[in-house]
Amino acid sequence: PLVMMRPSYLIFHYILFLCTLFHSSPATTTNERQALVDFYNALNGKEWVNNENWLSEGDPCIPSAQWFGLYGRDFLPCVGSPEVIRFEDNNLQGSLPDTFDSFLNI
Repeated sequence: PLVMMRPSYLIFHYILFLCTLFHSSPATTTNERQALVDFYNALNGKEWVNNENWLSEGDPCIPSAQWFGLYGRDFLPCVGSPEVIRFEDNNLQGSLPDTFDSFLNI
């Protein structure tokens, strides 16, 4: 059955989504970026099924160049520091690097 939602409900959730997507947040720190590079290298990133944008220049959470598998809270695009790394069947091999402790939110 088709469920109709009130326009105000949809507008509220759209605004909430935009606020989450574009809220000002500090960029990924140098230590976090290095931990992500170490994550890529330690887990054989060259052989991943999808390694889109990994090791590209700049902040890994910038929407136009976001590194594959990095997300913010509730799997929304990450803004600032990533809070979720999600890889399913992506051929990761190895162990997490010690620098991975740099992440406070993951």
